[in-house]
Amino acid sequence: MYAIESYIMLLASIVCITTQTLAFKFFNRYFIKNMSVYFFFQILHFAIAALIVFSVNGGIGEARWETIAFAAAFACFFIIFFFCYAKAFEHGSLSLSTLFNSFAVLVPVFVSFVFWEEHLRAIQYIGLALLLFVFVLSSRASTGEAGLEKKSITVKWVLFIVPVVLTNGMLMTIQKWQQQVTRGEEIHELLICIFSFSCATCVAGFFISRLTLKRGGTPLPPVKPDKKFIGLAAMAGTATSFGNILIVMLTTRIPSVLLFPGLQGGVVILVTVISMLLLKERINGIGKLALVLGVVAIVLLA
Repeated sequence: MYAIESYIMLLASIVCITTQTLAFKFFNRYFIKNMSVYFFFQILHFAIAALIVFSVNGGIGEARWETIAFAAAFACFFIIFFFCYAKAFEHGSLSLSTLFNSFAVLVPVFVSFVFWEEHLRAIQYIGLALLLFVFVLSSRASTGEAGLEKKSITVKWVLFIVPVVLTNGMLMTIQKWQQQVTRGEEIHELLICIFSFSCATCVAGFFISRLTLKRGGTPLPPVKPDKKFIGLAAMAGTATSFGNILIVMLTTRIPSVLLFPGLQGGVVILVTVISMLLLKERINGIGKLALVLGVVAIVLLA
């Protein structure tokens, strides 16, 4: 068993990542029209996240070159992850996209077994196996948002969700790897560098996308974000910053084979419940069974 503080931090990180997911879902639903709008939203998102971490840390200290290298790699995967995740929301339901994103836990779990020699108790093996079964079972769940045509798995959705799974798995692995190398240090420096690199990349992407639109003869829409747009960016930035602070801290407190399945499983459950209540997504009996088994799996993993 691990300290109660660690479980409270894990619960808080689940809430943060769920909030981040919902912010991007609503942005995708109401605002995304072209890549320049997407990059502008990401500029605000990452800038807010960087400022929050900077303020929490009271500035930025010296970072060793390993931390900077990890941050640069993380930022590259981060940009790809968010873009593909937003496109997956466009071609599939929120709950289904979140569910398949959870397969990303297999990447850090595999790395932890092979390279970091982390092991589980017998009951935790059962919990992990049950959680993986839940992911497979839920792939057979029928979902659809009220008032919208029922969404099924399409080729376009698969083409976006596969890189989501792989990049998210790499993000988890990099977080753990950096903390292994630095022995639990430079958390805030890592995150400030990540968000700063990501923001700079999105600034470049914003101008390139607008130049591409101009050359293609497409009228350039004015950049005038309304209150809802800014509110969603602030919601995403706040959730991203605090969620990643907690996750990086937890990588040295809880083994990866417990942390990442628990995190992703918790997000799937919470997002599914919110999707049913807030977005009125309809879920069939198989989906509801998967939800119950997911809760059991999380308890066994703990």
